[in-house]
Amino acid sequence: MLDIYVYNMDNADRARIEETLRSFCGGFEIKNAKDGASVLRNAVKAGRDRDRLVMADTDDEAGEGLSFLAEIRRENCSFRTVAVSARRSFDLAKQVIDLQLDGLLSLPPEPGELSLLLERLFPLSFGLGGVDQCADREKNNEQIKRNLIRKAINVIESNLDRDLSLEFVAEKINISSCYLSSVFHRISGRNFSNYVTDLRMDRAVDLLLHSDYNVSEVAARVGYNNPPYFSTIFKKKTGLSPSQLRGSGQVSIMDRRIYENRRMDQRQEKVSP
Repeated sequence: MLDIYVYNMDNADRARIEETLRSFCGGFEIKNAKDGASVLRNAVKAGRDRDRLVMADTDDEAGEGLSFLAEIRRENCSFRTVAVSARRSFDLAKQVIDLQLDGLLSLPPEPGELSLLLERLFPLSFGLGGVDQCADREKNNEQIKRNLIRKAINVIESNLDRDLSLEFVAEKINISSCYLSSVFHRISGRNFSNYVTDLRMDRAVDLLLHSDYNVSEVAARVGYNNPPYFSTIFKKKTGLSPSQLRGSGQVSIMDRRIYENRRMDQRQEKVSP
């Protein structure tokens, strides 16, 4: 059984941590911590047959989160102490090391990062469950990552007409942009920006071939406010200008069909998360 005490953390962040934990493990209970003394008292009442993790939001300007973790660390070394922060920095990492805390976790929590942290801190409960259990956990973590990328792609497809950024998509699915970038490449085999550009070009091809929108309107609908720049990217990616693809007399109907088939083949080759 894992008891998790959270300090200086709002309800939304606590709920995110609980949801992330439930995605890959059970047998835990999250409790609010008012102060160090109450945490230690509750731990004594609960008995010794439990793992204990104390997490504190360390983004407060007064430094209360770090002070709380340092207090717990001094009073009971059997507790595992983890700083949680939405703003990772070198200074914070150095403080975590200087205070001899057990880890630093992103906020919102990332399933893979949290899973690895628990395996490191509590190997008997999470890391040494036998080959089959480890294989099941790894498979589950992989599915979590695929689900995240599926959500990210849904956000991308629904917002192709706006200024899409890694940060925007990450915020929509409640993970950090750094983690999204890493997992996106790991699952899809492509980086985020290239994927977005290719998806925009696919959408542009469909609009040029199957709608009456002019080139400027097509550009706007796939997120380009500068039509000449859109045309440059389009030709670089497809080998044809938008007007050529549209069928201005420079491209035969057969050429257009060949091009459509080639783009369809490319779509099918994309990794489906």
